Amino acid sequence: MAGDKLTVVDLFFVPYMHHLVRTVYPTLLDSRPHLSAWWGRITSRESYKHLFDDSKGN
Repeated sequence: MAGDKLTVVDLFFVPYMHHLVRTVYPTLLDSRPHLSAWWGRITSRESYKHLFDDSKGN
């Protein structure tokens, strides 16, 4: 989460962040610019888009 490379730590947090941002706490990233930037990098990855494609009903 703090480095330039994707790590196991990043991957560990993806499902939790996806759930939090989409359902529980949609304003979570509003006042957290560093977390928001990290999340933007994660969600822009093709693998994330493929896994959490909204057209699949996720």
